[in-house]
Amino acid sequence: MPVPVATMTRHWTGLKRSSRNGEWPNGSNIRYNIFEVGNIGEHPTNKSRQQAIAARRPLLAPDLDRYAQELIMIIERASLTAIDFDGLEIRDYTAERDVSASLAEVTVPAGVRHKRAWSKRSDKYYYVVDGRVSFILDDQVVELSTGDVCMVRQGARFSYENKTRQAAKMFLVHTPSFELAQEVFEE
Repeated sequence: MPVPVATMTRHWTGLKRSSRNGEWPNGSNIRYNIFEVGNIGEHPTNKSRQQAIAARRPLLAPDLDRYAQELIMIIERASLTAIDFDGLEIRDYTAERDVSASLAEVTVPAGVRHKRAWSKRSDKYYYVVDGRVSFILDDQVVELSTGDVCMVRQGARFSYENKTRQAAKMFLVHTPSFELAQEVFEE
């Protein structure tokens, strides 16, 4: 008998992953079960991987219940407004959302510098997506390029700048989530 995926999702979220190929103990792949919406008929382990991939439907179909919607958050970049923060271009993916961590895209134009600052609340993880950025951590200068990560612990003083002629782009994760009132700018 076909079972709605949202119902199955509620049941499967309590299971622990096995170390076997990233699958759940019953052999199903949880991504398949969350993203395929509606009646799936037989259990996914009875289908080949290619059939399972081909059977996927859009995430936000009308029959996806509220519980499953709360587990999944899709934020399209096109829906965000860029904020100018002292020359930095910031797109905050999680602004005004009740989340435990926050995510922002930061574009650092050539010659732009982030003020020396520190956070009373959050650890920060900067991932350089494109370009080069010079981080100043306390008084140590570290040059980062595409693919590098800089972690700034809560309370640590930092700043960064783009000394190149091309814009750099980073993703920034705050944990716990960003609150401007908890950020201290020294310059």
